[in-house]
Amino acid sequence: MIRSIILVTIGVMITGVLSVIACIIGFMQNGENRTHLLARFWAKIMLYLSNTKVEVIGGDNVLTNDTQVFMANHQSNFDIFIVLAFVPGQFRWIAKKELFRIPIFGPAMRRCGYIEIDRQHHEKALKSLDEAAQKIREGKSVMTFPEGTRSKDGTVKAFKHGVFYLAIRSGVPITPITIVGSGDIMPKRSLRVNPGKVTMIIDKPIPVEGYKEETREALIEKVRTVIVKNYEEQRRKTKKETPLMLKKNLIVGFIMMVGFIFTTYPTPAAAAPNYQEGLWEIVTTMDIPGMPKAMQRPHKFTTCMTKQNAVPQQQQQKDQQCKITDQRIKGNTVEWTITCKDGTVSTGTITYSKSTFKGSYKTTTRQGGRKMVINANMTGKYLGPCKK
Repeated sequence: MIRSIILVTIGVMITGVLSVIACIIGFMQNGENRTHLLARFWAKIMLYLSNTKVEVIGGDNVLTNDTQVFMANHQSNFDIFIVLAFVPGQFRWIAKKELFRIPIFGPAMRRCGYIEIDRQHHEKALKSLDEAAQKIREGKSVMTFPEGTRSKDGTVKAFKHGVFYLAIRSGVPITPITIVGSGDIMPKRSLRVNPGKVTMIIDKPIPVEGYKEETREALIEKVRTVIVKNYEEQRRKTKKETPLMLKKNLIVGFIMMVGFIFTTYPTPAAAAPNYQEGLWEIVTTMDIPGMPKAMQRPHKFTTCMTKQNAVPQQQQQKDQQCKITDQRIKGNTVEWTITCKDGTVSTGTITYSKSTFKGSYKTTTRQGGRKMVINANMTGKYLGPCKK
């Protein structure tokens, strides 16, 4: 959360500075186009600072030499940055009037030529749409979120009729845009900012010829069907990729966890297995189903072993995040169970042969809300006396 607070604070500062610059640039010749380019620069900065990666599919479907009405689904405030940064060409936003009341930021939006819409008053809303139609006649495309607000659960909500009235009246095609994953970056009504990847799919423009205000329901259904179809297909694709991605991410977390997962407590002297005291090299190798062998590289560390310690450890953790909850010794074989505060549980077995040992363990943890099981082999060999 501290990271999110820092990002939001920096973001507000950057937004304030660039808004002042936008207000100044807006008075220059061709001011709207210049301020839109500044807004694109602002969006790219915000995505970079938040470590948000964006994959664009279908970018060549944008009519770069013609006007259009862009319509995108809406999950997060980050949708604004995503389309500003990666939809090519000039366009003007249709935005709710509340945004124009924000000091400095609101005037900057007006200098960009963005269009204020009052969603509470039908007549004022129609007037705003007429203004947007004038922008289109001047050769400027328009960007809208037809849902009217962000979706809290990620599903694509019903579309408002107003923007379709605009498209039909202007006679320009509608370019559907599907954004997938932005709700995970910054959920609705949350200031938490999470790093991650977003996919933006730009579909082929849909002509509005043949549609009238009385038949716009059919046009709404056609556009929404395209956006929903792309959204659901990309979500299914992401779900198929997620397990492998989690396994890749888990490698780093696992290696870090090795540093404290083998924290041990004194073993009764009478039950100590037969092994040499001194410096040992420990090698662990993970075996994750579905993970390429090339990625399952061994992890090595050294530790000073004594007769009081039967379970190898890399370092003693002061906060005792993990502790041995069960330990059994049968001759030269040691079995253990380690439980961590985050719910991670590891069970293992090793057998000593004086200057070497072999064994394995299984770690059960959760990554991204999913249960993950890691099997690993462990070997150890005596190197010599402990370094003082």
